[in-house]
Amino acid sequence: MGGDTVCKDVLAKAEVDRGSNFHKRGKVLEAVSCYEKALQYLDVCETKVIPLVRRSEVVAEALHLLAAARTQLLQKNYGGAEEDDEIDDSCDRGQRVPCSISPSEQAVVQHSVAMMKAALECLPGGADEKRARIMHSTGVALILLGADSSKEALDNFRRSVQLLPNWWSARVNLCKAIRRRAKCAPMDEQRKLDEEAVCCMREMASQRPDEPRAFYRLGMALKSVGKTSEAIEALETHVSKTELLGLEATGKLPHTRHWLAVLKGETTTTAPPEYVSELFDYYAEKFEHHLVEKLHYNTPSLLMEDLACVDLSAVHRCADLGCGTGLMGPPLRAHGLRGLLEGVDLSEGMLLQCHKKGGRGVGYDRLLCGDVADIFTHLPTEPSMEEPVPVERPERNPEREKRGSSEASFFQLVVAADVFVYIGDLLPVVRIVSQWLAVQGVFAFSTECVHQSGPFEYRITETGRYVHNPDFIRQLCEGEGLEFVSVRPVVLRMNGGKPVTGHIHVMRKLCEQS
Repeated sequence: MGGDTVCKDVLAKAEVDRGSNFHKRGKVLEAVSCYEKALQYLDVCETKVIPLVRRSEVVAEALHLLAAARTQLLQKNYGGAEEDDEIDDSCDRGQRVPCSISPSEQAVVQHSVAMMKAALECLPGGADEKRARIMHSTGVALILLGADSSKEALDNFRRSVQLLPNWWSARVNLCKAIRRRAKCAPMDEQRKLDEEAVCCMREMASQRPDEPRAFYRLGMALKSVGKTSEAIEALETHVSKTELLGLEATGKLPHTRHWLAVLKGETTTTAPPEYVSELFDYYAEKFEHHLVEKLHYNTPSLLMEDLACVDLSAVHRCADLGCGTGLMGPPLRAHGLRGLLEGVDLSEGMLLQCHKKGGRGVGYDRLLCGDVADIFTHLPTEPSMEEPVPVERPERNPEREKRGSSEASFFQLVVAADVFVYIGDLLPVVRIVSQWLAVQGVFAFSTECVHQSGPFEYRITETGRYVHNPDFIRQLCEGEGLEFVSVRPVVLRMNGGKPVTGHIHVMRKLCEQS
């Protein structure tokens, strides 16, 4: 190697080290500039990196880190859009995966992948640690390209873990890649992938036996393959270790206790709010596409069919409980609703999507992030005519919890589409709805059902969702001053190619209760 080459390598290495320092401090743009300068010293044109004739760790490192930094810049734009695959890890949020990227962004990622593959070719023999890190970065980038690249991404993570078996982040991302691949793989491959996920998470739990989240991951993986007793043991370990370390506020205890109840066949009264809000915050950006296009969800349309008896033009105030992304809004407006439309949901992410459907008089006039009952207790009697903020989080005000006496404080219509699958005991909801419904006001909602012999009020299923007995619901509503109007068995959506059945209920407030 000539002296000029050695000098350039030294200068390039200095720029790589400087860029790495920037990178570690989160200054990614500055790091990119350093890595680009390093390649200039090395006389490497990144648009023509294949084939490369010289094996050099400096060239490999510069190519790898530049490609990884550019990928990270894209990932930061999508930091909150990762799907909830029941894996909670300590990896930087810059590694979270977007729902979709634009064609120009895809081109950037594809070029970054090519650079990282070239970096692998440049590595001399024996550089296993650097090879593992390059393959890990390649897997992260490939995941950005979607389902078509999921298998190649998974192969890169597998190889990275083989080379560095004790590298925690690589195992975390391997588990995520397995779960993502399983969602788009053929059926015969899915079972193998689920079993691989269990093996991977067992290893993670053994590597970090004092890490509560490792046992949460393991428990959820065991649940997915039907190993109920082992899943219960792992989740109970997660609870005990979380409590022992005093991590209740930051852990997944609500999620864990919810799934423990499901696995043990215990019916709780409601799903934990923390579980529901986090679940839908993760799904918010792709929720509508998945629900409508993939699962053929049509509950809003079914509700509108049964609301044909209601003159929506006469409704001054309508509450949409668990409004989500606002799928009920457009049909309500299209069928004549001109009054106030107020939505409430536990997920702020879903509400931000809902706000995009338009403001006052077009979409929702008010959006509240909270429990379904909060829309009655936390809103002023007469909502302000000022432009509403996207999402409100009002402080609890005891004065607002007293029902106003003016007609404007009542609701003429309350709807709830696909909400009560996360609430078992409907008595508190029905009671407060009845209190706030105007005379002749209508309460329309959906529930899921299951074929079950013998009497039951409600129960939780293996999906973590609640099913309800329509006969019990009628008795419950009538006991709270609501007159039965209709109940209809329907197919709410599809799941795994099978129909999910339920009921559409319509109740009416006859008179003011004493």
